Amino acid sequence: MNPHEAPEERLAAEAQRAQRRNFLSETESVPVRQEDDFVPSRRIVVTATIAVVVSLLGVVVAGSLLRATTGAIQDRPVPGAHDSTVVSGSRAIAGIEQTPILVARDGLDLRDDERDELSRTHWVDRDAGVAAIPIERAMDIFERTLDRTPGAPR
Repeated sequence: MNPHEAPEERLAAEAQRAQRRNFLSETESVPVRQEDDFVPSRRIVVTATIAVVVSLLGVVVAGSLLRATTGAIQDRPVPGAHDSTVVSGSRAIAGIEQTPILVARDGLDLRDDERDELSRTHWVDRDAGVAAIPIERAMDIFERTLDRTPGAPR
């Protein structure tokens, strides 16, 4: 309520508020009825059919574009798909080796090369005085350094 408004305006505003209160009290006596739950199955079937048609149309268009740009849908044949010369149970699929690395010859060779690299002494940066030494030798040197250091933890 605004103290600066004219008495006529105040009376009109009060009358509107009273009307709203009366309307609210009248609607409380009106019974509320919930509509039955109904899903129009025809509309769902039509929507699903349209979705399937649009999806199939998209696949056809994508295949046509792929065929137009590359000349084929599938670029190269996948070994084993239609080739009877591929041995059943082969560990190679489309040129990718599928054997575990620690069982394959390449994996064993890699492990041996890495072990040799870690077990030899060589310069990493001779100018900076940085050398790589085997871990066992590094632990022995560190242990001897600790033995000569007074107050070092044992």
